[in-house]
Amino acid sequence: MSNWIEGFGAIADVQVLFMLVLGVLIGVVVGALPGISATVGVALLLPFTFAFEPLAGMMLLLGIYGGAVYAGSIPAILIRTPGTPASAASVADGHAMTLAGKGVQALKISVLASCIGGFVGVLLLAFFSPVIANFALGFGSSANFMLALFALTIIA
Repeated sequence: MSNWIEGFGAIADVQVLFMLVLGVLIGVVVGALPGISATVGVALLLPFTFAFEPLAGMMLLLGIYGGAVYAGSIPAILIRTPGTPASAASVADGHAMTLAGKGVQALKISVLASCIGGFVGVLLLAFFSPVIANFALGFGSSANFMLALFALTIIA
């Protein structure tokens, strides 16, 4: 339980929260531009985080990624062009709602679903990461080799 308190105390810092909010705003701009995905936005803005404390830099990058994944649905809904690959499914229903005069409602649904999904994802990660970490620490050299081989196969 003390780990949770330490974690919340670390992110309650003013600079860290400012970086998170700034990252979300930058991510919304990056994600709303068709063709620039969340991953590309994080990669482009990574060098700017080198001057920050590690936690503040990570929060900036997480904010950029989260904001960009949500904002990819904005052009998907309004102009039928997904801003990020994650928003490709929003093209069909979201743009149909825009053509029916319900574009604002589609955008509201998109932001609500993104917030709920992000919140549930963070909670699941927080609860299951110790279990996954203990499992991964049990890997031997042969399992690490097979994992690396699998990763290279997937990339190729």
